[in-house]
Amino acid sequence: MFAGSHRGGELAAIIYSFVATCKLQNIDPYKWLDYVLRRIPDQPEDN
Repeated sequence: MFAGSHRGGELAAIIYSFVATCKLQNIDPYKWLDYVLRRIPDQPEDN
């Protein structure tokens, strides 16, 4: 696989691992990320 750099390969591995874990848990990774990222602005800063 071509990732452009060592760091790019590390980041790709993190993303692939996240997607694979979501699939094992029957979770849509795109819906999960959408859910989480939309709620970040509503969280208190000390949380």
